Formats: sequence, structure tokens, C-alpha cells
Amino acid sequence: MLPVHVLNCTFINSKNENGNGGSIFLGPPPGSGTSKTFKFNLTVDNTTFINSQAGRYGGAIYANYENATIINCNFENNSANFGGSVYVINDYLSVENCNFKSDSANYHGGSIFFNAKNCKINNSNFTNCFASAGGGVYLVYKDEDTSVISNNYLSNSRFINNSARYGGAAVAVAVLALVPAAEGVPGTGGRVGADGRAADVVALAVIEPF
Repeated sequence: MLPVHVLNCTFINSKNENGNGGSIFLGPPPGSGTSKTFKFNLTVDNTTFINSQAGRYGGAIYANYENATIINCNFENNSANFGGSVYVINDYLSVENCNFKSDSANYHGGSIFFNAKNCKINNSNFTNCFASAGGGVYLVYKDEDTSVISNNYLSNSRFINNSARYGGAAVAVAVLALVPAAEGVPGTGGRVGADGRAADVVALAVIEPF
């Protein structure tokens, strides 16, 4: 696994109009059709992303089948179709001591979209973020393996004034085969509503209060 470190950086007005990762892209070359023969281990520390945009996935950060650790970072006004700030498909994702503000996604995951076997989000703030589903965070599984789902923790974090068109103003948890491609088909599965609103949860993630 190859280490990639992004430390003490600032990204402003980065834009990838038709692709993934407005500021940072990790994964197979776009359109290559090649399989991965190695993985990256991404660490982003004390870094700020402002006005990063991607036409598809991950307004600021896109990591496809990589491990990612994001700590002490600030994300503001980033946008994409999926994962307004962060889009990660991997074995491990850790987000700690981060702030997400005014991020948006046209479909799922206003700030974060992830499909990971082990995910930890701790001591982070999500404010004024929006998506069709999962205004702050969208977690999706490709099967109903609850032993994997229970490895994911959201703790000591605040969600303030986030919103979603269909469900999960703060957090949406979904178990499905594929993420719906059309906006007219809302995500299915459990939804954790924001700001005290009632919600249904059919997939178990461990969510601890601030």
C-alpha cells in the first residue's frame, strides 16, 4: 500500500467539470478500464478545501478503493453529484476533528458519501449541508451484512441545519445493490433524520450522541 500525505494545504476554487475529485483524485485513471494492482493509503491533515467542485463524485476528495484518514480539516461550499466534499469506496475511512459547512450534492451525501467496511466519524461538525438523501453523510452497503455495518461509528459530532429532499437530513444509511442513478428514484434503506425529526432505521450503524 502506497502512502499519500496531504498536510497543511489549502485548496480554493478547484474544479473538475466532468470527472471526479475537484481537488484530490486517487484511483485508476479515468476511462482506463484497468484493474487495481495496488492501493493508496491517503492521509489528509490540517487542510482546507473551499469551493471545490466535481461533475460526478467527490467535490474535494475522490478515493476509489483506497484507505483514507482525514483529520483536522475544513470543508466549505464544496459540491458534486455524489459526495459534496468526500467520496470514498474502500476498506477504511476515518474522519476526525473536521468541519463541513455549506456543502451540497445533487444526489446523495451532501458532505460525505462512503461505502466502507470500517468507517469512523468522530468529533466533527456538519452545518448547512444539503443533498437529495443524506444531507450530511450518506452510507451505502451493497449487501445486508450487518456484521460489516456494525463496524461503522459516528460519535461526538454535531449536525446543524442540514437538509435533504427525500430523507436523512443529517445521515442516511442504505442497503441496496447499487446507488440509484436517477434523481427521481430516492435512496432506500434506513434514514437517520436531523434535528430531532423522526426517522426509520433499517440498517444498523452505531451512532453515538454528542
